[in-house]
Amino acid sequence: MLVNPITVAIGALTCFPLILALPTFDSVRFFLYPDPGNLDYTQEIVPGDSKSLLTSKYNKWHFPLILIHGFGQNYSTSFPQLTKDALLKQKLPVNVIVADWSGIVQTLRVVNRRHGIHAPLTSVNADLIGKRVGEFVVFLINHGVLTDPTRVHLVGFSLGAQISGMAGQHIRHYTGRPIQRITGLDPAGPLFHFYAIKAKRLDHSDAYFVDVIHTNQGRYGIAGNNGHVDFFPNGGGPEQPGCSPRSDITGLPSSCPHVRAWEYFTESILGSKIWACKANSYKDYHSNGNTQCQDRVLFGLKVPPTARGSYFFDIVRHDPGTPKKGFGPSYGEYGLAPAPPQLY
Repeated sequence: MLVNPITVAIGALTCFPLILALPTFDSVRFFLYPDPGNLDYTQEIVPGDSKSLLTSKYNKWHFPLILIHGFGQNYSTSFPQLTKDALLKQKLPVNVIVADWSGIVQTLRVVNRRHGIHAPLTSVNADLIGKRVGEFVVFLINHGVLTDPTRVHLVGFSLGAQISGMAGQHIRHYTGRPIQRITGLDPAGPLFHFYAIKAKRLDHSDAYFVDVIHTNQGRYGIAGNNGHVDFFPNGGGPEQPGCSPRSDITGLPSSCPHVRAWEYFTESILGSKIWACKANSYKDYHSNGNTQCQDRVLFGLKVPPTARGSYFFDIVRHDPGTPKKGFGPSYGEYGLAPAPPQLY
């Protein structure tokens, strides 16, 4: 068989930057926030560096909750920072950890400038970043500060939600057991609809309990059900009420509805009780009369792990512009259903 040398050359040029973009432990960083009294105080835990873990304030009696940001974000952006602050304010029995993979994005931008490609590399690296998160969890187990993976909760936004699913797959591979919970905040849609990578995207098999929030379906967020329970605020998008360009992620125009996923979830952490109704569709939710809902669950952090299926609710959050640290709940209590069993 004749080999076209031009094809080989093009292949070499496109594969080489892919190798350059592969993440290392240095490019996926983990920041522990151990002090509810000082929301900005952080300690970096470096996988492979026992001293960084054993001299940190990681509490082995608390389980790890790891926040994973999306494309165009890092550990210091509104997500995960505002969500991290909300968790600390509640003084929950968790080790709040932020995973920062923004160093990977910088590499990808270099690749994009030179070769005009970045989206396929982002998807490839998502799995490798997930692998690093999985190895971090194993690092905690090997040092005796985490008993087993069934005490782990991953919360990922956008591409971070897809990374969370991949991390769950890797942790199961390493330990033989799934993690306890993954919360997917409007999991990224672009490229993840393709059949070739269906096995490498978030779904209900990636943890004992997977809850997913959809706010921008068909645009930045993936469409359809992905978890044991899927929430569709205002029908799941692609639009959300009260949005304006001021809340868009930098570089991602019209992404405000996408951002709503982590904002709604953060409100639930801060104590706003938002109730969701089970229905086959948003149309059925309205036609059946949402005030007479017979199957209602609490939305957000304290969703009962027994919840299954699709749930809907209407909610309005007026765009405050760029979110600032220290914002408070903006919703009242919804519904009168008795409190379901709680994970927290």
